[in-house]
Amino acid sequence: MADTAWPLVAGLLIMALMVVLVAHLALSGSAARDRARVLKALSEVIHALAEVVRAFWGRR
Repeated sequence: MADTAWPLVAGLLIMALMVVLVAHLALSGSAARDRARVLKALSEVIHALAEVVRAFWGRR
């Protein structure tokens, strides 16, 4: 399983980096309410990615 895990982990890492980049762009120069909304959405995405990793490794 370790041989087949690296493409999934690499894909999730790329997705996480893209999410952080989009969040950074969205947060720059925005109002406080908009920043809170973006941070909440970012938190939900990170939790979803963590659930995918946990499900893949069977640690639910």
